[in-house]
Amino acid sequence: MPEFDREAHVLLVCRANVCRSALGEFVATERLATAGISVSSAGTDAVAGEKLCHHVETSISGTAGGADFAAGHRATPLREAWLHRADLILTTSPRESSLVALSQPTLRNRTFTLIEVERLLSQLPATGSSPATLAELVQTLHRRRWRAANENWPGHHWTREHLDRRRPATGLALRDAHVGSSTSHPRLMPFTRRLVTDVCDEIAARMGTRPGPGGAPQPVIRPAPEPSDVRS
Repeated sequence: MPEFDREAHVLLVCRANVCRSALGEFVATERLATAGISVSSAGTDAVAGEKLCHHVETSISGTAGGADFAAGHRATPLREAWLHRADLILTTSPRESSLVALSQPTLRNRTFTLIEVERLLSQLPATGSSPATLAELVQTLHRRRWRAANENWPGHHWTREHLDRRRPATGLALRDAHVGSSTSHPRLMPFTRRLVTDVCDEIAARMGTRPGPGGAPQPVIRPAPEPSDVRS
């Protein structure tokens, strides 16, 4: 069951909650802890109680806390009440985002795919002008949502390396390695971890903290405002 005892909460959603969103929860929980943000995950088609995908278990086994997470995680079907309690809903594909919007249309303004939110965060101004809370940041991203809709979105330049590491993704979706054979787990796992890490670190920085040595929070030094931005 998700924890809602912190100031803000992020909910990750995929189809079965045994692979993509579960791995995302494991990574995001550590990366966002310093920002006071709790994390949980669920699946739109999850079978309650199903164990973690063994590919995910293998990929996190050498990471601190990985064995405990793998042993304790069980697939959880998505509940509407959890959607309303989350400040930010991160899905693995437009399919899950659409299901959330169909179920709760008013929550579209806080629902994004992971790839979508990564693109939008990279387009925001420097952290000196960042919103103070997660809810404010989410609304800022929603107002700029159109910038991530196009594959050739403004300001982005594809490189051979960037294209190569994005092969586990199509458009705004992380491919489901349990459906068909278009993407193998060995390629999807590191890509998902890197994507979630990048998103969470950027969110933490904009909330005023960043992961430090041993997980200890470190304040982000924000640049002083330009003279033209200072009001008398």
